[in-house]
Amino acid sequence: MTDNELIVSALQPLAIILVFIILFNSMIIEKYQDFIKFNKHPGSTENEDRLTKLKKFRKLKIIPMILINFACVYLYLPLTIDILSTSNIDLWNFDILKTSFMMIVLLFLMLFITQLFLSHKIKKKIFELKKP
Repeated sequence: MTDNELIVSALQPLAIILVFIILFNSMIIEKYQDFIKFNKHPGSTENEDRLTKLKKFRKLKIIPMILINFACVYLYLPLTIDILSTSNIDLWNFDILKTSFMMIVLLFLMLFITQLFLSHKIKKKIFELKKP
């Protein structure tokens, strides 16, 4: 199987996965902004409710997205390394198929890093809400 055939067969499931990941990421970002804007109110029971919602949000939304993004990057890493090792960098005569594949894999990597950053920010918010 040639590189181009391998890339085409890899891009088909990637396109479907990418649509759902982008959709879920947009929903997660909206909820994330609501959680981060919340300030602690001393003596309020709303703090405990927000804390449990934040923990649930992190466990059920953020961590699965981190794992999915990591799995996509990890599964396509051998093909990415093969493309990088066999390709040459050319400004005008580049291979569109290989370039688009690399951009999609880089997008998955960026989403993975973004999800790690969001998870870290949520963890800091949880510690902030736990303090007396």
